[in-house]
Amino acid sequence: MLFSSLKFFVFFLLFFLLYRFTNLKIQKWLLFVGGVFFYSSFETRSLPILFFTIGFNFWIGKKIFISKHNSKSFLIFGIFINLCILIFFKYFLFIQKVFIDLNLLSQTMISVFLPIGISFYTFHNLCYIIDVYNRVIYPTNSLLTFAIYDLFFPLLLAGPIERAKTLIPQIESPKNFSFVNYKTGFLLFLIGFVKKTVVGDHFGELIEKALVFQNLQGFTIWLCVAMAFHVYADFSGYSDMARGLAKFLGFELTLNFQRPYFSKNPIEFWKKWHISLSFWLRDYVYIPLGGNKKGIVRQNINLLVVWLLCGIWHGAGYGYIFWGLYCGLQVIIYHNFEYLLEYLKDDSKKIYFFLHLLKKIFELPLLSFSFHILGFGFGLLFFKISSIQKVSEIIYNFFPIYWNFIFVIKFIFFLFPLFLIDIYQAISLDEDFEKIELNSLFGFGFLFILFLYASLFSYPESKDFFYFQF
Repeated sequence: MLFSSLKFFVFFLLFFLLYRFTNLKIQKWLLFVGGVFFYSSFETRSLPILFFTIGFNFWIGKKIFISKHNSKSFLIFGIFINLCILIFFKYFLFIQKVFIDLNLLSQTMISVFLPIGISFYTFHNLCYIIDVYNRVIYPTNSLLTFAIYDLFFPLLLAGPIERAKTLIPQIESPKNFSFVNYKTGFLLFLIGFVKKTVVGDHFGELIEKALVFQNLQGFTIWLCVAMAFHVYADFSGYSDMARGLAKFLGFELTLNFQRPYFSKNPIEFWKKWHISLSFWLRDYVYIPLGGNKKGIVRQNINLLVVWLLCGIWHGAGYGYIFWGLYCGLQVIIYHNFEYLLEYLKDDSKKIYFFLHLLKKIFELPLLSFSFHILGFGFGLLFFKISSIQKVSEIIYNFFPIYWNFIFVIKFIFFLFPLFLIDIYQAISLDEDFEKIELNSLFGFGFLFILFLYASLFSYPESKDFFYFQF
């Protein structure tokens, strides 16, 4: 039951009509039942795992808080159990594959299925028990509240990774229903729908077809650009729809994307792409490892560990590990470049001036935009590629660039709504589209274009969101 499907529209309409006109106690039970029903629409075999993690983390959170002498032991035990569940279901097959590749195993011994959304709700729960241990939050006394924290269906399958300190108080508080929330919720959902079904799905289909071709002569650059916009439109589209649905229900969710391709450098990019994951890794991995407080060498090691974990979190495979290291090295190189600039600032002004000029040239909007699109898009291709032969084929076919006028026009046509949305937000700084007046000429034109694309150019078949596989 994808957000973009007719089944979901019917489900949410019926759910909202019940939810809107009931009290807080009934609303909580509706959120619980709605979350279970929504998750079950994808698969039921994963429900026992999800229910176990809910019950276990509710219990361990209370034990961590009330224990005077063993709270750290309970925390370690809680982290261990959560990671064991994640590793077994998500990485056990890959671990067996590594042993087979090393000739330490002859064949796969156990086949394991991957529960949908396990990476997201595992990080959700780790955040909860760590924050309880650090006394950032008190553990909730309501199992129902904690179950909703994990089962809140707008973010259940692909985030954002919401913190307990922001989501649990909203679950337990009376809801504010207003015209502004309905308007922004509707616009966010519509914008996310257009991103997903018009941009994301069409570019996803282009990528799938291109990767099976035997001859990619000159098509690699188009493939990188398509991959960059496919994943961005698909995932930010899901996040926009999730935030829009949440507003209808009286919730505020974390902003998860903030026009990352307009960033000046790799560090800024990762503050604007999958924001909830980037800040989760910063707060719960990078800073506990020492962050940047123990010298540049230790900082580089910490960053490498974080990015290796980021790659592994995304998926079980060599391509995901490579992607994590590939993105991490970009961040590390830029960090060291800035460190070098600071070091040369007073000691060697000529070299400093030259390097500073290079930095400013790199940060020119067109150059930095092109770097993020091509560089990040190329890295994302490793999510789709399973052989070294295909990698070499893709690299070999960067040039000469394939050119077909009709193809380029279609490419730009399907990108137009995404650029319209991002440019409006960049100029207005209106992340929730609250400033758009629906009865104004601009508001009417903006809505008309979105409705036109949504009704006439949406991809005809519902396709899974890219991040469901994680």
